[in-house]
Amino acid sequence: MTGKWAFGLHRHTRGLVFGACTAAIVLATTPAIAGGLYLSEVGSPSSLSLASSGAVTNRYTADSAWTNPAGMTGIDKSMMLNGLQILVPEISFKSTVADAGGVDGGNAGAVAAIPTFFYVRPLNERWRFGLAMTAPFGAGMDFGATFVGRYAVQEITLQAIALSPSFGYKVNDRVSIGFGASIVYSDMDMQIAINQSAVGAPDGQVRLQDATDIGIQPFVGLQWQYSDDTVFGLVYRAEMDVDLEGDLRIIDLVVPLPPQSKFKYSWDNAQL
Repeated sequence: MTGKWAFGLHRHTRGLVFGACTAAIVLATTPAIAGGLYLSEVGSPSSLSLASSGAVTNRYTADSAWTNPAGMTGIDKSMMLNGLQILVPEISFKSTVADAGGVDGGNAGAVAAIPTFFYVRPLNERWRFGLAMTAPFGAGMDFGATFVGRYAVQEITLQAIALSPSFGYKVNDRVSIGFGASIVYSDMDMQIAINQSAVGAPDGQVRLQDATDIGIQPFVGLQWQYSDDTVFGLVYRAEMDVDLEGDLRIIDLVVPLPPQSKFKYSWDNAQL
């Protein structure tokens, strides 16, 4: 099992995180290539206002159910937190040579609203229960039918939603541990043009539709309150396999093919 570590230090309400939270997803048919997007921030004040730098040592708000479940032990009463992020991306492509003709596609980015939900409930003096709903990764691009790179990709959406139950346990007044698992639902749709200019025909289309998967990603956390104003935090999220399976449609070809079949594609997320 492989994964990523995140380490944090909190002192006088300032956070410092060492490490990186990265994920790259390469989706390929022949010849299609597209990329995935992961955001480490979640829709909460402690995450967005600090670029998620204080997430590993968070002990005060319900989003600790996702960022580090060990931090839930610092919460003494039931707490619920809802959030919303608005993404306004700008994605562009510039081309000086277009062998098959076409335009640069303009801004292919799509505005997206990403909701989040967090809940923490004390079970007794030592145990806490948490529940989080996040959208851990996603990407969307639409370059249009006349895009110069339409034979690689015209349009793609890749998105995921995760439901993450977790538990926190207070070992003593200084040390807490936590653990949980994310149940991640992934969905992808993609369109690619097929070049038929050699036979004088307009473009055909490959459409990958309703490709879905449900994966499990466990995670564990640790917090050590070194002093009244200094907290160390540590989080580990394990690898998650993504095995997409959906419909493949090939249309408008000069040489007729079966109108629809199934396809599968898999990759490993080292960290969501």
